[in-house]
Parts: sequence; structure tokens; C-alpha cells
Amino acid sequence: MLEQLPPGSFTEEDARLIMESLNRVKAIKGDCLEIGSDLGRSSTFIAGIIKDTSHLLCVDIWSNETWSEIASQLREKAASYPRRDPRAFAIFKYNIKKRGLDAVVTPIRNKSEEAVKEFKNPLKFIFIDGCHEYEYVKKDIEWVEYLVEGGEVVFHDYTDSWPGVKAAVNEFARDRSFKLVDSGGNCVCLRKIIAEQSISGSLEQPLVSVIIPTHNRAELLTTRAIPSVLNQTYQNFELIVVADRCTDDTKDRVEKMNDPRIRFVELTDRPPLPDDLRDRWRVASGAPRNRGVQMAKGEWICLLDDDDEYTPRHIEALFREAMAGHDFVYGKILILKPNGEQIIQGKYPPEGGRIGACCFIYSSKYKNIEFNTDAAITDEPCDYNFCRKVIEAGAKISFVDEIVYVHYRPTYIWEKLADCERRSATCERRLAACEKQLATKSARIASLESEIWRIQRSIPMLLADGHQRRVEKLLRRGTCRRRYYELGVTAIRVILNEGWYSFWKQFKKYITNPRNDRGQA
Repeated sequence: MLEQLPPGSFTEEDARLIMESLNRVKAIKGDCLEIGSDLGRSSTFIAGIIKDTSHLLCVDIWSNETWSEIASQLREKAASYPRRDPRAFAIFKYNIKKRGLDAVVTPIRNKSEEAVKEFKNPLKFIFIDGCHEYEYVKKDIEWVEYLVEGGEVVFHDYTDSWPGVKAAVNEFARDRSFKLVDSGGNCVCLRKIIAEQSISGSLEQPLVSVIIPTHNRAELLTTRAIPSVLNQTYQNFELIVVADRCTDDTKDRVEKMNDPRIRFVELTDRPPLPDDLRDRWRVASGAPRNRGVQMAKGEWICLLDDDDEYTPRHIEALFREAMAGHDFVYGKILILKPNGEQIIQGKYPPEGGRIGACCFIYSSKYKNIEFNTDAAITDEPCDYNFCRKVIEAGAKISFVDEIVYVHYRPTYIWEKLADCERRSATCERRLAACEKQLATKSARIASLESEIWRIQRSIPMLLADGHQRRVEKLLRRGTCRRRYYELGVTAIRVILNEGWYSFWKQFKKYITNPRNDRGQA
């Protein structure tokens, strides 16, 4: 269906995320809503999926004049907003009609903030792709008021190219009644939590210990990692920050946060780290984590890196599953690469390279199992090494199909690793080329040696055969008498057998011009 529509920023990955979201809310009663329909590329896609179960409301101004008015209000950014096709609404209706979706789609030709004032119907799905500036995204978010419990909202263009969208969505995501469900392409999806899914204050809430090892990342630690812990829906926790020989102002910044749940401890000694960059990255946090676990007072333990963050329901989602009788529970990881690429990782059962220490919670009865700082020797990350040992110890494991942790892949490490890999690949290619050349030359040498041996073996035969033919040729000329024939043959045999080739000229002269028979026939 996508390839039949005009080109746009609605990608195949966006389509995948929206399709999965619509399938999840299929059984929920309510309409679907799209804000910013434009020519109908995404509208026809959504309507085609829900045509048998629901109705789609499309909100857009479809007016070049109104769009220009909005752009002019943005002052310096007005030039970046292209004028819209004055036939946009006609094209939209044509695309809807062409695919026989007239009965499924209802266009609402109005500004989003005006249309929401007159709206009262329950919604189970919202796709927001309107004006991408912060203040307009905030206005579009007002529609979420009509989203039913279990319903989902998808924001389009949640990328660094549109900071307004990202800022508004990040602010909205702090609402504890929503949780991150999926992310991919240019989209991010959040679900409205059913009221009974939130842990109430009346339930038993054991203490959870969160441990963050850190080394000279004061800014990221205090603006990203620690705030993501403080903003958890589950609030009965202690936070232990273990400084691994920090030389910056990490301690001062943490103390200024003035939260009684935060404990700061400095690690004075630890085992030496491997020289190899990749191996060092795999085990660097092992020693400070072990120190933090030793100090933990909680019945349950969580881990976090100083440059990453938890989703708001990290502890709650994992702890609720643990209460079902499990000792070790892990969830999905959202990986954000430096180039903007997003990857969702995590499935059951756990696999090496597919599970990280920051995406699980485990019972304190396994706190004596330490993170092995020598795990790199066996080419194994220390976090998976830890997971494997906990599993082997008999822990009951479970998996939560929810993103609980956001990992920001560090640029500098992966740039160095990529450079090392490129150099290694170059060396391997050169080595392969040298080995190929060596094999070719070895084959050539073997061929030459065989040829030399064959020639050496055939030289005597060639010489003997050549001399015999010369004698016979001279005899056939009739220049010597018959009486010299036996003498000639005998002489040739002597010469060939003894190797007296120097007599050949004299012998040839004698048998062709004998003195006593000169001139005779």
C-alpha cells in the first residue's frame, strides 16, 4: 500500500510500529485519530488496517493560508516550512476514495487546538504528525485526554532533526500514567496505563537498591542517570553512587542534589583493567558494582550506568513480575546510536550480547555472586557472565515485554572500536593477499623445478639423437666411402659414450674429405 502513495517521510519502519500498535488496541472500544494527515499517505495506511473494526478521524487544516500563518508565527523558522499544495484537501479525498475508505475516514478540517474543544468521543489510538514546533506539539497532546486506558499514542518525527517534538514528548513521557512501549524509524509509541497496573501505597513495597558506578561523568550522571531513578513510579528505593577514582566535581554535584535516598561512596582500589579497549569496556564497571552490592540494604537490587537512564516504570514493571515468584527479571533495552539509529533489544531466554546489567532486577539472596572483572579473558562481558552464574545458581527467571532501560551508545568508544576493526580488517585483507601471492609463487617455483628436472633428464637423449642424425645425413651424401662407414659409426659411439664432443669437427672433416680418396665418387 505504501508504494502506491506519493513519496514522504512515512517509512516502512514507521508503518511496522503503527501496525503493531493498532493490533494491540484492536480489542479496545474507541475511535482512532490522526493529527496532520496532509495528502493521506499515513491516513490510508491506518484506515486500511482498522476498516473492519474502527473509525479514523483525520485532523488537518488543509489550507495554504492557515499554514503560512502558522509558519509566520515561528519567525526565524518560517522559511523552513514549505508552502502547501492548495489542492492538498482534494488530493487527500481522492486518495481516500480511490482505496474505498470513504466510510472509514472522517476528515476534520480545522486547527488541532480548536477541534479538540468540540471533541468528546473515546479514542484508542492517536497518531500525532502535525506542526513540529514545541508549542504546537503540546497543543496536539491535549487530545490524549480522550485516550482510554490501554490505548496508545504514536508521535511521528521523534528525532534530533525536530527538537520541538522530542522535547514535548520527553516532557509528556514523565507522566506516570503512560509508559514507553515501542520505538523505531521516526516514531515512538506510549501506552496509557490501566489504573490497576500502578502499585498503590497500600501494597507491600520492599526496599530496592539501585547502584550506579561512575567515572568523571558528573554532567550525565546528575542530569540523566540519577533523575531517571528519582522519577520512578516505584519510590521505595535507595541510590548508591560508587565513584571509581573520579577527578572531576562528581561528588559536589551529587551532594547538591540533597536527596536523603542517595549515598555517595568512593572506590579507592580496584583490579587493573585490560589494555584492549573492547575488553576494558566489558569489565570496567565490575569492581564498583561489586562494592555497591556489598553496601546495598534492599531486598532487591538494580544496576544503572552513569550515562544511561531508566524508563519511569523500570523498577515497578520488573518488581511486579518478580512478585509472581521470580528471583531474576529483565526487560527490553532501547539502544540509541550516535547516528540517531534506534534498536530495541531483548527476548526470552537471555542471550549473550542481548541482555545488559541495567535492564534487570534480582533478589539480594544472590548478592554474593560478584561481577567477574576477568570475564574478558573468556571473551564474555561481565554483565552476561553475572547473569549466567545467577541462572546456574538456580534462580527463577522471567522476562517483561516492555522497554525498561535506555542505553546511549557512547560515541568515543565505538569510534575507537570501529577504527580498530577497520585496521584489523585492512591487515587481514593484506595478509590474505600476501598468502595468495606466496601460494602463486610457490606453485610457479614448483612448476619451474619440474621443468628443470625434465630438461636435465632429456639433455643426453637429445644430444645423442642429434649427433646420430648428423652422421646418417653425412653418410647419405656419398662423400665418404663404404669402408669408412663402420669407422664412423664406431667413432660416433665412442664419442657419445665417452663424451668426447671436441673431436666432432675433426671427425666430420675427415669423413667428408678423406685425403687418399679426394675427388673419387
